[in-house]
Amino acid sequence: MKYVSKKEQVNYLAGLSGQNLVYSLIGGSFFTYFMTDIAMFPAAVVSIILIAMKVWDGINDPIVGSFVDRHSFKNGEKLRPFLRYTPLPVGVFTVLIFLVFSTEESLLWLRVSYFIIMYIAWDIAYTLQDVSI
Repeated sequence: MKYVSKKEQVNYLAGLSGQNLVYSLIGGSFFTYFMTDIAMFPAAVVSIILIAMKVWDGINDPIVGSFVDRHSFKNGEKLRPFLRYTPLPVGVFTVLIFLVFSTEESLLWLRVSYFIIMYIAWDIAYTLQDVSI
């Protein structure tokens, strides 16, 4: 007996492919290149940010996972609404993370603050989508 149709399998595989492409932008080596060579963050700052991002991800994942497990929508569905509505915020925050508004050294604190806020927002939206998949 088949529980999942071929069409549904293909749809999930397509969604997972797109999700992993987005994650590879943030989690891969391109991101480090972007931060140091395009956004002009000092390498030491990038190292600290990357470590803080991983710590935040370890904190965020169980919190969001627990939220998704306990949440049900009014129409009785549990995961499908998350899969419907999270791609837009993930896409928007992915673009905003790669927005460079200045490379002035005097604005480094503002750029770091902006990046941290955008990353936290991106990670929450991404985790909502990831847990739902």
